[in-house]
Amino acid sequence: MRALRGMERPLLGPLRWRCACAIVGIIAQQGAAAAQGMIPRHAPWAPDNALAAPPEKGCRESYFDLLRRLNAVLGDARLPQLPIEKEQPFQQDYDRYYRARLGVLGRGDNSKVEVSFLGPSCSPIDLLNGLAMVGGKGVLYDSPPPANWPSDKAIGLATKLLCAFVGEERAKVFTLRRALFHHPCREHPRYYRGEWYFWWSRKDPSGYEFANDGACINLVEDSGLLAVRVSCYSRYQPAPGEPIEPIRASTAAKPFAAKILCSRAASGYLDNCELLDSSSATLRIVNPNHILRMKSAMEFANLGDVEAKLAWVVKYPARYAGREPKGKTAHVAGEVDVWVDAHTGEFLGGDFRNLWDH
Repeated sequence: MRALRGMERPLLGPLRWRCACAIVGIIAQQGAAAAQGMIPRHAPWAPDNALAAPPEKGCRESYFDLLRRLNAVLGDARLPQLPIEKEQPFQQDYDRYYRARLGVLGRGDNSKVEVSFLGPSCSPIDLLNGLAMVGGKGVLYDSPPPANWPSDKAIGLATKLLCAFVGEERAKVFTLRRALFHHPCREHPRYYRGEWYFWWSRKDPSGYEFANDGACINLVEDSGLLAVRVSCYSRYQPAPGEPIEPIRASTAAKPFAAKILCSRAASGYLDNCELLDSSSATLRIVNPNHILRMKSAMEFANLGDVEAKLAWVVKYPARYAGREPKGKTAHVAGEVDVWVDAHTGEFLGGDFRNLWDH
């Protein structure tokens, strides 16, 4: 279920949820996933060594080098720079995947910049600037304040920050999908000032988009960089030959759409719904997720094969079939996706989402 998994989740909950998932880390225990040849969905860049602990010395070196690169970009943009302090708390998480954090934010302490690293290479995977987070509050407005930056300026700055975070070469695999100024923080009915949100998807050399790999950045016009999240862990080897026809994929997908709708994973999200005919079939690179084995939607956090495959993603709208208020007609309440191997027609898993804001 898309609200529980990190990156591109426009239909359930605000866009800010993506960075919240990145920073809080809704990730289940590693053991069962590792035993099945899987790693948690949020383990990016280095799946081969995600089970090895990042060393403290390497993390500290990477931490200070990363902040210097980001500060160079922020300084040129005349934005507040990230504080660099030598004595930063270090923490390792062994009960999930092996991750290390420097500048760990504690309750009531938002004066640090928290960065998480993965694997012996100490690759940075996410950042949270506590100072910018606090600066997100302050003055309240009766109506949503508009952006002061033109979109091209905001996009240019975000792109430079992404390159500083992952490196010039790694940044080449990302394509900007969304640049949005929005207001995620408010005290109803009043608003705090807004922030910029940027989302990049990962694409392979043939132009196919990865369903679960990407990057996001949150920027505040007066406080600077708020958060960065990078997830790019999938291993992918293109299969030989041409993909099967979409009509064949749709035929193979139809019985599985009904199974996903009635699955334990979808329980509570698309209740009292019925499927309509398939609306589209799109080629994307997915991580087979064994959705029909899941006992609840929470298992989305750690089920997903590292080995990605090209698939037809066949979408089925779900219509609410329960009792409607008098005078209202049945509405589309959500959608079910079925993933079919683009070369063999094999069922690879799927996804679903709801539209509670109908």
